[in-house]
Amino acid sequence: MKIYVYRLQLDRQPLDELDPKKLTLFEKREWMQISNGLRRDQFLASRIALKEVLRSFHQAPLKKGVRRAPSGRPFIEKGSISISHSQSTLIFAYSPHVEIGIDVELAEKVPRYLKIASRYFTSAELKYIQKPLNENVRYKRFLLLWCTKEAGVKLEGGTLGQSLKQQTVLGPDKGKCRYFWNAKIRTALATKADIDWSEIHTYELSFKNAEFFRTELKSKFRSFGHY
Repeated sequence: MKIYVYRLQLDRQPLDELDPKKLTLFEKREWMQISNGLRRDQFLASRIALKEVLRSFHQAPLKKGVRRAPSGRPFIEKGSISISHSQSTLIFAYSPHVEIGIDVELAEKVPRYLKIASRYFTSAELKYIQKPLNENVRYKRFLLLWCTKEAGVKLEGGTLGQSLKQQTVLGPDKGKCRYFWNAKIRTALATKADIDWSEIHTYELSFKNAEFFRTELKSKFRSFGHY
C-alpha cells in the first residue's frame, strides 16, 4: 500500500509552458473564477502536474480530471489524492489503494501562535506545545501539530474552521488516523491505513517543454510518534 508524495517549486518552473487547454471543462471553469495570480498558478500547475504524473509514472490516466466532492475535497475516479500549497510550493499525494490527506506549511513564524493553538488545540496538544522552555522548539511543535491536524481534516473531508478542534492527534481522544511528518519539507500526511513510513515515497518534480521529471528526495516521512 504505497503512497507517493510530490513537491513542485513553482518559482523555479517555466509556468508559461502550462497549457490551460489540458484542463477539463469543470477544471477550467473553476480556474477562471480565481482572481489571485498565485492561486491561479497553483491551481493550473496542480491539475496539469497530477495528470502528467499519474499518466507517466503510475499508468493511471485521468479521463475525467480532478473533481470536487460536496465538501470541496478533490477526488479522482480511481485512487486517492490530496493537494496542498504554501507560498510557491505545491505538494500533492497520490495512492492507488488508501485514502490520504496532506498539508504543507512554509510560512514564517505566525504571530500569537499560542492564542491560535488555544482556540483549535486540545488540552493535551497545548501541553505538548508549551512544555519546552525554548521558544523555537515550541513553535516547531505548533507547526507540527497544525500541519498534522490539517492533513487529518483533509483526510476526513471536513472544513478547517469546523473540524480542527475535533481532529485530535494527541491524548486520550486521539482518533484512528495514522500521522506522518517530513521535517525537511515541512509536510504532514494522514491516513487510516496500517502502513509503515517506508511505504511513503517522496519526489521533487520539474518540467521542461511540457515534459515532467521526478527525482526521489532523501528526506523521509516518519511516524508522528518519533517527534
